[in-house]
Amino acid sequence: MFESSKSIVLDRIFNELPGLHRTNESTDYGFERSILPKSQKRYLQRLSGFQNFAISRDFAHYILGTIKPEMHTLETGSGVSTLAFALAGSTHIAVSPHSDETERILNYARSVSIDLSRATFTNAPSEQYLPTMDRLDLDAILIDGKHAFPWPMIDWFYTADMLKVGGILMLDDIQLRPVAVIRDFMKQDRARWKLEQTIERTAIFRKVGAPILDVAWHEHPWTVHWKRPFMEWARGRIKRHLGI
Repeated sequence: MFESSKSIVLDRIFNELPGLHRTNESTDYGFERSILPKSQKRYLQRLSGFQNFAISRDFAHYILGTIKPEMHTLETGSGVSTLAFALAGSTHIAVSPHSDETERILNYARSVSIDLSRATFTNAPSEQYLPTMDRLDLDAILIDGKHAFPWPMIDWFYTADMLKVGGILMLDDIQLRPVAVIRDFMKQDRARWKLEQTIERTAIFRKVGAPILDVAWHEHPWTVHWKRPFMEWARGRIKRHLGI
């Protein structure tokens, strides 16, 4: 499929917005426990059937233009992003717990002639699967699975060290605080990450250094510079220890 044809297919997906997703991330499909304002809660309660909580159109086109067939990629979550990775042609893993969601993606892909032969769907919760998976050398990661705290952090923790230096890590839904925390941390950790751009609600980072996990807390600017009173306490403790 020519690049222009792939772009046309991607635009068709956004014009159709097929219902791929359940209405709720949790297994409790009611919204009784939600603490959203009443108007937003009523909106969610009115949703029926399957929805499409897609990445933005511009970000989908970024994936199509950036990801190459020789790349190895992984995402937590699945949906339109999975179709974009498939159109780009990478060897791809989508970690999503719902097999019915996978089936809807497969059926829709067939209807628009998208080849998913290089995509692997792992129907398990990311917090269960990622710690057990074989270590990979990944070229790109998209974190867009469960958005409740602390799942974005869990997904980041188990995947960021597998990303090659020079690879890209993409955080979708940075308007949500559990994702924004990771974005803010990575923006300050310039020894390891460079914020390349933000496309609507998606932050795109380039990995510029390693390791990611084998570091001390005082190597992270996000931790050290959080509150000056803490650093004053730390300096006082060190001076007392050294007797100066």
